[in-house]
Amino acid sequence: MKLFLVLGLCLGVGAIPRGLFYPYGPSSNDTALEQSDDTSSNEIHLETEIVFFDDVHSSIFVNLNGHLSFETELPGYNADFQFPMPYKVIAGFLSDIDTTLSGDVYFREETDDRSALRRASEEVGKHFPSFSEFTASSLFIATWEDVGRYNQNFEEINTFQIIIATDGTNSFATFIYPEDGISWLKGDGKALPIEDPPAQAGFDSGDGRTYTLPGSGTDQVINYVKWTNVNVPGVWMFQIGDTFGGNIGQPEETDGK
Repeated sequence: MKLFLVLGLCLGVGAIPRGLFYPYGPSSNDTALEQSDDTSSNEIHLETEIVFFDDVHSSIFVNLNGHLSFETELPGYNADFQFPMPYKVIAGFLSDIDTTLSGDVYFREETDDRSALRRASEEVGKHFPSFSEFTASSLFIATWEDVGRYNQNFEEINTFQIIIATDGTNSFATFIYPEDGISWLKGDGKALPIEDPPAQAGFDSGDGRTYTLPGSGTDQVINYVKWTNVNVPGVWMFQIGDTFGGNIGQPEETDGK
């Protein structure tokens, strides 16, 4: 039987610096979303399919509001856009992001950077020993850098990254929240007096299966820069497919801690 380790406290001396992000931005030939409020990418066709829960996907969408989706773009945000939902979603920080005055959202599929592919493969093998032979053939890297919140608020900014490693049969997701990554928790609200909830983070299959990070949808999301499930503050890893009818897989406990 697999043993799973979920840590609700900081392990280590502090959160990681942005320097430990996977390479991103213009120097990595990323595409950038238009700086705006409530927008999505066009459909991005993938060289290597991503397995999410039990489904295989050959395309993906990047949504400004802190999440990726399959089958459809999801550009809008309102206070009732919460898990569970009827959409296939990977959310690093699902909230009302507004880059009109601050921030960029970058993304690409990476199939050529041997160093990045090797890093992802080794990290999967370390934290998921049952997949010690996993070799990523593709990474999908999405980065939210210095993004503001609705409504055109740029005084507080957030930065985080989602990485999906896949070989076309098995897929894994990594969320990275650097030491200065979370300054705000929710937007100012598009439907006041109804307030937005704090940001959500996790996965939704669209068919009722949902996994959320500890504290998702509460003020505790501020702690994602120091909490972890792989003993590296600010770093979270999950097996996202194939789940064979089950839910998202967490790292396997192998050291007895």
